[in-house]
Amino acid sequence: MTLLQKFNWIDRQTRAVSVEFSTYNPNINLFSYNILLFELLPTGQVLAQARFNPINLLSEQYSYTVVCNILYMLFIVYFMVCEIKAIMKHKLAYLKQFWNYVEWLVIAFSWAAFSIYFYRLYTGEKIKDVFKDTFSSDSASAYYAQYGVRKQLPFVNLQLMSYWNDAMGFCLAFAACLGTLKFLKILRFNRRISLLSLTLKHSAGKLISFGILFVIIWLAFCQLMYLIFNEQTVGFSTMVKSMETCFLILLGNFQVEPMVRAHGILGPILFAMFNIVAVLILLNMFFSIITDSFEFVRVESNSPDRSLEYEELHVIAYLRTKLRQYFPYVFNNQVDIDDSDNCQTSAAGGPRKSIYHDYSATFPQSV
Repeated sequence: MTLLQKFNWIDRQTRAVSVEFSTYNPNINLFSYNILLFELLPTGQVLAQARFNPINLLSEQYSYTVVCNILYMLFIVYFMVCEIKAIMKHKLAYLKQFWNYVEWLVIAFSWAAFSIYFYRLYTGEKIKDVFKDTFSSDSASAYYAQYGVRKQLPFVNLQLMSYWNDAMGFCLAFAACLGTLKFLKILRFNRRISLLSLTLKHSAGKLISFGILFVIIWLAFCQLMYLIFNEQTVGFSTMVKSMETCFLILLGNFQVEPMVRAHGILGPILFAMFNIVAVLILLNMFFSIITDSFEFVRVESNSPDRSLEYEELHVIAYLRTKLRQYFPYVFNNQVDIDDSDNCQTSAAGGPRKSIYHDYSATFPQSV
C-alpha cells in the first residue's frame, strides 16, 4: 500500500484496490483466474478478500469422455422430442403435471451446459494459438534478438471465462439434482416413497402457509442479530453469514460463547428467544403438520374405498404374487417384508397370508 501511495496509485479517496492475474500450471494442465481485493474502510481498516477460480480449458479429450457426452445429448434430444409430442397430445392438461416442468428444466440446464462447454473449447483453442504465437521458435528467436530478453506470455484475461465456467458448473449441478429427483417418480410404486409423496401433496397448502410464517420470523431474528453482533462476531459480520449462523442454530450446530462474549446480556437472551420461538415452537408445528398428514394418508391408503391414486401402493404386492405363482421354488422360500408398518395387505386389499414356513415338523423326532 505504501508503494502504491508513493506512485499516486491510491489516495484518501480510494476505497478498493483489486489485483487480477491469471496463472497456468503445465503439470496438471490447469488455468486459474485469481482476484485479490483490498477494501479501505473510512475507519482505516483494510478488509482483504481472495478468490481463486481454476478453469480447465485445455483438457485432454479422451474417447470415452466424448462418447459419454454424445450419448447424454442424444438422450436429451430424445426426451425433448417426447415432451414435445406430449404437449401436442395433451395440450393444456400437460401443464398440470409437476414432473413435466422437471423434465424441461433438466433439458434446459443440459443444453445450457452443452453450449458453455463448446464455448470453453473455443476459448481454449484461442489460448493455444496465443501460446503458439508467443513460444514458437521463430517468434521467440526474433524477439530475443531484438530486445535481448525472452518473450513473455501476454496477459490473458480469464474473468469472463471464469464466470461462464461457474455457470456451467451450476447448470450441471441443477441438472444432476433434478435428474436424481426423477427417481422419486420411478419409485412411486414403492409404498414408503409413495406415502411420502402423498403426504407432501396432502400437506402442501399447510406447508406453504407455515413456510411464509417461518421465513418472516427467521429473517426477523437474522436482521436483529446482524445489527447487534455484526462488529463483534464473525458469524454475524454480514447478512448472509447471519442467515447461515441462524440456520446452524436450528440444526444445533452452533456455540453460544461468541454471542456471550459479544454482549453479556443480550447474547444469552437472544439465543434463548430464538431457540424457544424457532426451534421449540416452529419446528414442532412443522412436525405436527407432517405427522397429521402422514396419518391421514396412511389411513386412506388402507381404506376399502380408497381412490385410484392409492392403488399404486399395491402394484409391488401384485407383482410378488404373480412371481410366486410362476416361480414357486424361488420366491416361496423368501421372507416377504412389506413396506408398511408391519401391516401385510394383499393386492385385493385384504390381509395377506404369512409365507413363513415352519420346517420343525419335518425334523426327525429321534436319532
